[in-house]
This record gives sequence, structure tokens and C-alpha cells, in this order.
Amino acid sequence: MNRALPLLTLFVLYTHFANCQQQSTNWNLPPTDSLFAALEKHHASVTAAQLAEFDETTTKKWMNYIPSVGIGYTPSGDPRPTASFSLAQIITAKRNQQERERRRAVILAKAEIELQQLKSKLSSMLQEYELLKLELRTREQIHEIDKQLFQLAKAQYENAEMSPVEFLPKEKAFLIQGLEIEIKKTELIKMMQNISLLIN
Repeated sequence: MNRALPLLTLFVLYTHFANCQQQSTNWNLPPTDSLFAALEKHHASVTAAQLAEFDETTTKKWMNYIPSVGIGYTPSGDPRPTASFSLAQIITAKRNQQERERRRAVILAKAEIELQQLKSKLSSMLQEYELLKLELRTREQIHEIDKQLFQLAKAQYENAEMSPVEFLPKEKAFLIQGLEIEIKKTELIKMMQNISLLIN
């Protein structure tokens, strides 16, 4: 097995990430109130779409009470218009209205529960995001100190004051540390994306 490959891979990845670090990333999210307001607005639009199918216009309501028009015949056999009306129409219309109201109430009740669950989820995600930011900031501060130590070790190695056996583990540890920072940045980006998906 080629044991040099993992170190080479780390070096290539770290070099790439180090070049990208020249542009600082803004890890600040919009204000918390704005995020929760966006969540509520999105959830309200989804709920309104679910309720839309139960909306009934005034015109449609009146149609439930219009008599049925047809053609009848006189005793002499002459055609004449007829109109009939059944109480069953009113009863059916009332039942349909009650069913629509019941289903609307169920949707609204579920929507309220879902909204509270989404708010709780968003709150947890924001807390986790802040912890990730703190961890990243701490790692970067430690990495900056270790960078100075690594430069000293590198100078000793180049001046033949340190053997490869002593220097290479230090280099590997330094590269791994840098890679871990980039992985943490990726986690932050994914968390930002998940928050965005939740509120939009």
C-alpha cells in the first residue's frame, strides 16, 4: 500500500482550500425575527393553498337553492315549463357546507401544530448553527497558532535541524487540522441551506 497517498491528498485539498480562504465568508444569518417571520409567511401561504379548495363563492351557494327546471305536459298533451324543488337539496347543501367547515377546521388545527413544530425546529437549527460558528472560530484561532509553530518546524527541517521522521507527522497534523476547518465550513454552509429551505 502507498502510504504517501493520504498525505498527498491532504496537501492537495488543503492547498485548494487555503487559496479559497483569501475571500472571507460572512457567516452571519439575517436577524432571528426576520427568519421566524419568513417561516410564518411561507407556512401561511401553504395553509391558504390547502384551504382554497374548500372556498365556495356566493354564486355557487345560491345554486344549491335554485329549483330544477324542466318540461312537463298539460292534460291535453301540450308542453309547458315546470320547476321543482326538494328539501333534500337544502339538507344536502347544508351537510356539504358543514363538511367543508369541518375539513377546514382540521387543516387549520394541523397547520397550527405544524407551525409550532417548524418554529421549534428552526430554533434548534439556529442554536446548532451558532455552536458551529463558535467551533469554527475557535478552530481557526488554534490553527493560526499552529501555523506559526509549523513554520518554525519547517524552517528547522529545511536547515537540517529536524529529521523527516520528526517533521512529516507535524506537517500531516497541520494539513489535517486545515482540512477539518474546511469540513466545518461545509457543515455551516449546509446548515445555512437547510435553514433557507425550511423558511422558503
